[in-house]
Amino acid sequence: MLMLQDKELVAHLPETQLFSENMLWQFVDKYKQVIVKPSRGSRGYGVIQLTSLGNDQYEIHAERTRKTIKGRKETYEYLLAYHIRKRKRYIVQQRIALATINGCPIDLRVMVQRKRNSSEWVVTGKLVKVANRG
Repeated sequence: MLMLQDKELVAHLPETQLFSENMLWQFVDKYKQVIVKPSRGSRGYGVIQLTSLGNDQYEIHAERTRKTIKGRKETYEYLLAYHIRKRKRYIVQQRIALATINGCPIDLRVMVQRKRNSSEWVVTGKLVKVANRG
């Protein structure tokens, strides 16, 4: 949440809220594609993309699987049954399209850290990942 306090960064961050059934459908109505993921996590574990296909149909893309479901109630119940862990907090985010190289998404990461009781941030690592096709 520290990034939300930076006036220069906040305009570039995806809209994010705590996951709930109501918030999920508000985001889907607004953005058509959303990301649902654990509020704490790494390496993309537990990340789910939900896309509205129109006609009350929704595509769930989690890891290497895609499933199309008809109906909001059915889609939400499927998420709870197969993807949402009961003891974890989740967030829902506006999906931001990734940049690509030769049709493969890229992910740029910059590790920044600060010492305890210091307000100065230091870049300690940079990484670019290129995904496989598909």
